[in-house]
Amino acid sequence: MLTLATNAVPIIRRLTSRAPDPDQAGLRIAGSDDPDTLSVDVSPAPAVGDIVLLHGGARVFLDPEVSPRLEAAELYALAQDGQVHLALRPVPVSSD
Repeated sequence: MLTLATNAVPIIRRLTSRAPDPDQAGLRIAGSDDPDTLSVDVSPAPAVGDIVLLHGGARVFLDPEVSPRLEAAELYALAQDGQVHLALRPVPVSSD
């Protein structure tokens, strides 16, 4: 399952705090027309079937079709010069 880097949590909370109902909003990750690209947007609520990740008050909604692609990934975020940069990085899968 996708995990959130410690630095991503406050950035996601800040992004979703601008939504009309911040208590329900989250960062939604879904597929796009390009199979090698993901779409990331602030969403007012999860779409039907979305997997909802909660971590430290940050909410992330995963489209179930992209969830398997993110099984061994961590979402990393950086806010710099008024812009937010998001990246996925691999995390080792435990063989236990």
